[in-house]
Amino acid sequence: MTPAHVTRQTEPFVAACARAAETVVMLGNSHFHVLDVCIDLPRPTIRVRECEAVRRMIERGDAVYYARSHEPGWGVMRGGQFQLNGCRVIWTESQRQVRP
Repeated sequence: MTPAHVTRQTEPFVAACARAAETVVMLGNSHFHVLDVCIDLPRPTIRVRECEAVRRMIERGDAVYYARSHEPGWGVMRGGQFQLNGCRVIWTESQRQVRP
């Protein structure tokens, strides 16, 4: 695609896609496992797998939990997030309940 094909209406989406692509590379270089990307405007959302790196970010205060719920049969679930390169990076944690 050449710049001539980017219109005023499509420019925000093109910019968000480029920012998301850069962020996916940054996350990969930091050993995060990217699960999916959603091009939300103005800030893309990238979902990663829960890992030790996100737990360390929570401990340092570089990431926060933003949601918590209890799902029957699944136990407590919570979501975490941090910002990177103009993108929202999220993950979900769950603690399964053992059924009797």
